[in-house]
Amino acid sequence: MGERLLGVEEVRGSIPLSSIYSYPSPKINGEIMLGKSVKAIIVTFLLLTLTIMVSCGPKGRVIIGMVGPETGKYAYLSMGVYDGITLHLNKLIEGKLKYTKGYAINLVHYDDDNDPELALKHIKTLLTKDHAACIVMTSTDASVVKQAAELCSQHEVPFFSLSGALPKGKSAPYVYEMLDDSERSREMFLDWIMVNRPTSNFLLVETAVDELGVGFAYNHEHTTSYIESRGGTVLDTLSYGEVDLLDVVYDISHTPEADAVLYFGPVEFLLKLCDRMLAKGISIPVYYLAPYDESNISKEDAPLLFNTTMFSYLSAASTEPMMSTFIDTYYRAYGRYPSYRSALSYEVVNILSRALRLASTDEYKTVAHTLENLESKPGIFHETPPKGLLLEQTIYIEGVEMDTINNVPKFIIYDTVKG
Repeated sequence: MGERLLGVEEVRGSIPLSSIYSYPSPKINGEIMLGKSVKAIIVTFLLLTLTIMVSCGPKGRVIIGMVGPETGKYAYLSMGVYDGITLHLNKLIEGKLKYTKGYAINLVHYDDDNDPELALKHIKTLLTKDHAACIVMTSTDASVVKQAAELCSQHEVPFFSLSGALPKGKSAPYVYEMLDDSERSREMFLDWIMVNRPTSNFLLVETAVDELGVGFAYNHEHTTSYIESRGGTVLDTLSYGEVDLLDVVYDISHTPEADAVLYFGPVEFLLKLCDRMLAKGISIPVYYLAPYDESNISKEDAPLLFNTTMFSYLSAASTEPMMSTFIDTYYRAYGRYPSYRSALSYEVVNILSRALRLASTDEYKTVAHTLENLESKPGIFHETPPKGLLLEQTIYIEGVEMDTINNVPKFIIYDTVKG
């Protein structure tokens, strides 16, 4: 069963309960997010003090709902989203809720265990019992995302997808796809490679879909046709899971005419590929075709990527003020860099808080209708309209080099490409 988490603002000064993560719990405003192991110890105390905490909280509040896998193999889909939401809620608290005219936003999130039926059950609970003013879904299962979007549209409750499964931008009343156009980003990256790193013969390497799970199917036909339209050649497409990685490395080493490897798949497989290539003395450049997050790469892993070039939507090396401020704030709160999904979920709270301020009421239907009619305002990614689509697409072309002063690897930006 999913769990209901008290909104951060409702338990300020108390101990919020979190049963999601196995990594070290973040410390925000002096409040420690405790792990599952201590749940049994404090749950009785929380139940006894629940009535007092709620009665002492703000008179008006709205709910932002979140549904997705929070445990097991696919928990990573929700981790960064949760962090982005709670970071923004804490900023609202620090400002004494002035930005929302004294109204608070309460996060209620449910673990669907990557089960479509359970996910839809939680969506219905948020719509009919919790009366959420908007819902964020972290799953990448296209079928369940579309069903959840239809339910929210029918109830006139804004639904924010971070899946890439829906048409970009506003696909239906009250339905918004927040992910950027990944195919366009890939084209921008390929353009940069072929202009700045004269390359014409490519090997495509993709991770087998059954190794990746839901949401990572890769349209290599699009990439191949785009490269050929620019005068390049795809020599071969290699697909692998963990078991046949050595075979892929062997094929790379025996294709001397290849100028570069284009890889698509999870970053953990990229690291394994680069490690094996390094061990075999293969120095061919690698280009990572999926948007990567610095949060997924440790300092220990970074040296494996010295011959790898990547692109991302947000960068710790960015000089854009709003993005730099967000990344710095996130890093100070959690001790790691934010993911793209963290930034998008942070922006969802920004959108909801604007609607709450303009609505001047905690009546969830009024807040939802106000959100539906918001105009675009500057956000982390140039502009983040409530319609979801990022108006000015920007990617950061990055690599890893050694910081000779501190003798540690660091990410550097080779170029910033706008399209």
